[in-house]
Amino acid sequence: MNNLTTQKLILVSLIASILGGNAYATTYKTISHGKFSDENIWQPTYPGNILKAGDSVFINSQVVLNIPIAVEGTLFIEKGAALQGNKEIRVAKSGLLENKGNTVVKRLSNEGKINNELILEAMMEVDNSGVINNTATTFAGSTLLNKGGVLDGDKGSYFSNNTVIASPNSIYGKDINVFQASFTNPAVQIDESIYCNASLNVVAGGSDKVLVEITSTSLKNMETVILEKSIDGKIFYKVAEAKAENSTLLLEDRIAMENTLWYRISAYDLSGKQYQFPEALVKISDKSETLSMLNRISY
Repeated sequence: MNNLTTQKLILVSLIASILGGNAYATTYKTISHGKFSDENIWQPTYPGNILKAGDSVFINSQVVLNIPIAVEGTLFIEKGAALQGNKEIRVAKSGLLENKGNTVVKRLSNEGKINNELILEAMMEVDNSGVINNTATTFAGSTLLNKGGVLDGDKGSYFSNNTVIASPNSIYGKDINVFQASFTNPAVQIDESIYCNASLNVVAGGSDKVLVEITSTSLKNMETVILEKSIDGKIFYKVAEAKAENSTLLLEDRIAMENTLWYRISAYDLSGKQYQFPEALVKISDKSETLSMLNRISY
């Protein structure tokens, strides 16, 4: 076999290898709300808990992270979607996490790259040895650990509920803010609460109040229903409490000076079990009109 023939065979084999690798790359997307491991919420099939290199996985709905996942390919959390649960996400060196929604996990470990444009929260630590580009808020419930990684972003904020630890070779962008303080992390109960199917609607109740209406068949079994409010989406405080007589309950709050508010509902039955309902992110205009958008678990 002459050298020209050998070179042609090598070239053909190389092209076949490249094309063959691309042929196995798959795009997955959620088509309904549910648990990550629920095969029925995925199209074309369930991607598994190891998102393979070359694959793209799109979260388009409200998904409970009920198993730990490893991102070796690309994971997209789209605008208006959420991925939340008491399990860990690990982004491998080949992995990319693109967050445009609400992502709340137990632990976040990054060796690859993360782009965050909204809310990215770990109940425990954020462990980074890769690159995080944060243009919004990244929150660590216990420790923000930067082990030779890069924390960057255009006016993004990094919060740690406890400590910030950085190795000498860590890199911080000049346009970011890093805060170390003591906050109450409302997400720690995410695995202890029972999530309920419900609709949450927030409307203006005149010039000085906001009306929060919740509709759920589960309300009839509740002994106490609590409305909580937040001005930053992290620290919530109680503003109203009532007992539901039927499947619809209307609660009232006074309008605050802030233009953005978060509301959430929780409830307790006679045995003391806690139930969690959807959250609403509310934008208030100058005319005191409100627009609501479900932004966390709702199914």
